[in-house]
Amino acid sequence: MTEIKLQRRLPGLSGYEEQIVNEAIMEAYQKGQADAREDLCKGCAYKSYYAQIAAQGDCNDCGKARSCQHVPHPGSIVRINCPLWRAKG
Repeated sequence: MTEIKLQRRLPGLSGYEEQIVNEAIMEAYQKGQADAREDLCKGCAYKSYYAQIAAQGDCNDCGKARSCQHVPHPGSIVRINCPLWRAKG
């Protein structure tokens, strides 16, 4: 657990009040850390998803592209993970 200590004493606060302020600061810090971690994980999920998509074959690298009836026109959306896909060769 991370511990945060204030560098200066807060003026006009008793020991109990200072403890409450410190706990509130710590809670806000931990919430901020959790939010940052969650945002990072979202980014990792998107990156992982697009890496999986890029690893799958599509119409652009299909060996049957010349004979396939499902090949899209230039500028159209290509099919990914197509059951008709074959490696070039």
